[in-house]
Amino acid sequence: MEYDDFVVQLGSGTNDGIEIRASCSRGGEASGRFSLPWPPNQVASFLPTAIRSGIQRDLRPTQNVSLSSITASGIGQALFDAVFRDGVRGVFERSLGSLTGSRGQGLRIKLKIDLSRAAQASLHSLPWELLYRSEIGEFMGLSRLSPIVRYLDVPQPIRPQPLPEIFRLLVVAPEPRGQQRLDLTTERRNFESLRQRLKDFDVQYLQPSTLFELRNTLLEQEFHALHFMGHGSFDLGTGEGTLFMEDGYGGADPVSAQTFVTSLRDFQSLRLIVLNACRTGAGAERNPFSGLAPALMQSGFPAVLAMQHPISDVAAITFSEAFYRRIGAGDPLDSAVSEGRLAIYSQDRFSAEWSIPALFMRVPDGAIFRTAHIPQSDPSKRVTWRGHLVAGNYEDASRESRQAHAIDPEDALAKVGLAISLSRGGSLRSLPYATAGEMHRLLSEGLLKTDSRGLAAACLIALKLDYFQRNSVREMPPSLEDVLRLAAQSPVSEDGQELLRSFQMSDRARDALARVYLKGRKS
Repeated sequence: MEYDDFVVQLGSGTNDGIEIRASCSRGGEASGRFSLPWPPNQVASFLPTAIRSGIQRDLRPTQNVSLSSITASGIGQALFDAVFRDGVRGVFERSLGSLTGSRGQGLRIKLKIDLSRAAQASLHSLPWELLYRSEIGEFMGLSRLSPIVRYLDVPQPIRPQPLPEIFRLLVVAPEPRGQQRLDLTTERRNFESLRQRLKDFDVQYLQPSTLFELRNTLLEQEFHALHFMGHGSFDLGTGEGTLFMEDGYGGADPVSAQTFVTSLRDFQSLRLIVLNACRTGAGAERNPFSGLAPALMQSGFPAVLAMQHPISDVAAITFSEAFYRRIGAGDPLDSAVSEGRLAIYSQDRFSAEWSIPALFMRVPDGAIFRTAHIPQSDPSKRVTWRGHLVAGNYEDASRESRQAHAIDPEDALAKVGLAISLSRGGSLRSLPYATAGEMHRLLSEGLLKTDSRGLAAACLIALKLDYFQRNSVREMPPSLEDVLRLAAQSPVSEDGQELLRSFQMSDRARDALARVYLKGRKS
């Protein structure tokens, strides 16, 4: 996926509102001012309730609307309407229009915030990830075509790093006595599964999870990313963020943002810090760089992913699993974050917890390492996924099919190949919901093209029968009946049947396919 930047530069505040300048190479430039219906601190305090409210309502906020009646979509619409108006809206529409039909292209919404300015520091707490376009009824942050990035203006230069042969991740998972227990076991299991599937991905765990041991481990080995999963807090009075580590005796050790940054800032190999803990993305107007994510960015780290508000255990685990899977597949950071949001959304479509993760980034293209560019004219990268899939090399098939789809988004057969590879050759019934949801989406898109329709229909029938239950909350369109009718008109080619053998399905699903169009032959 390649992006053009739509840069929203927030300026100084005046009686008429906040100065704003928008620019994009595709749409030109424009300037203007914006103001919000409510003070930023009121929105920030109400947001956790709005995120967990019921079904989103399309409510247009006004100066006279009480925050107690506003949902997440209402807040997101207010932000969008305040910023994307007049000339800025024109640049935005021209930029989007120029991308229509472009293959593998998206528009990155890059919010540039200067936290050294008091007027802008107050805007840091706003839920920009909720930007909502009411005319199409969509949250921009739920699409990989329009990722939202907080781009902080800090003086530290970014030094490019070459792509490592093995991406090494250090996981810090403290479990101090006296604190609420988290489901860290599931998150560890997800990391172990990734390590087994990805040849160039290594995971190590900090034991014990003390600040002293963290420093020693980073001195002894080189890591490229650090993932913290545990408890965090943010003191509204002092404006200081805190992570809770272990003290060496099993108790809790509250580590301030500045102390945490001091322990990490010497290690330039660290390109990504993920703080899968509550309120790690928060910042205070009085001292914005005392928050964990802003402090790490000020110290010079290229990218930080943090949580702005309290996030549930289930949502944090779901996001982490989907995010690292995309990173392992070579996606840019912002694309991977979008997929992580969608994974949360697929689990609970009646809340907006997906908006809690916030990406702070200073690398211009979302790539935390320099990578070799694969020319679009290189046909070998577009076909090797087939051979990997037939040979049972599911991880290689996933990487190559994803690359083929990035080169040519109209390659529907590559989408089907990616869906098959995501099954990892295992039982469809044991898939994580986020994985099954992505497979369902890819296969549904594969139904739209004649060259992939037969294979996509066969796989989708198996997935629906083995995983999704008819007439339940989990069922997604199209219906099983519609797919069965489509399959009866779209036989699977011989090449497709070879790929279908890589898709492990139950006898029930095989029998259903045999009755539909395989004429009694079990694939």
